[in-house]
Amino acid sequence: MYYNIKKQMIEDPLEGIKDLKNGIIKTPLIIHPLKKDLFRSIRIMKESAQYSFRISNYLRLYIKNNIEEINVLISYINIEIFKRIL
Repeated sequence: MYYNIKKQMIEDPLEGIKDLKNGIIKTPLIIHPLKKDLFRSIRIMKESAQYSFRISNYLRLYIKNNIEEINVLISYINIEIFKRIL
């Protein structure tokens, strides 16, 4: 979903507005960007809980299959937060 300046309208080729209305979080089937940025997986889980959205099946499967890497990242984040607090 993006705003097309030339047409002065929102373009939604992947039907993101429909997904928001239906309360579902999903990405295009190409989940390559998630592999490069595991923070996205954490944000997906956070926003799903915060806004009571469902996570699409293939995205849930991706997170489940990469949970060890995600947990390592969460642990690292917690360590960095505690370092700054103390």
